[in-house]
Amino acid sequence: MESVREDILPYALVMAQATEAILDHEVSKHPIFVLSKEQEELALGAPVTDVESEGLWRVKVSTLEEFVVKNINEASRVDDFRSIYKNPFEFYCLFVFTQEKAKFVFIPRNISEKE
Repeated sequence: MESVREDILPYALVMAQATEAILDHEVSKHPIFVLSKEQEELALGAPVTDVESEGLWRVKVSTLEEFVVKNINEASRVDDFRSIYKNPFEFYCLFVFTQEKAKFVFIPRNISEKE
């Protein structure tokens, strides 16, 4: 996951702005960034980056609520997710999606810091 941390450094400012907009406008208390290198678009979230180059991450912003509506996170497990969700003022919640797997990762908003 160290490569993800380094790969998203160029997007740190726009990710911070997206997080603050979601929190300030009370859209959600649980913003989630969706990272994908897949050619096919995931029908999830709103684009944060405009990446067309192969090998680079596509970054979208979503919310826990959208994950539930689209059955990515089961409604019965929302409380479990909330219990592990870290403070969005201090950490980004990433849903990293590759052909091999998909997983949630939390990284400090100050990406240069180690967790």
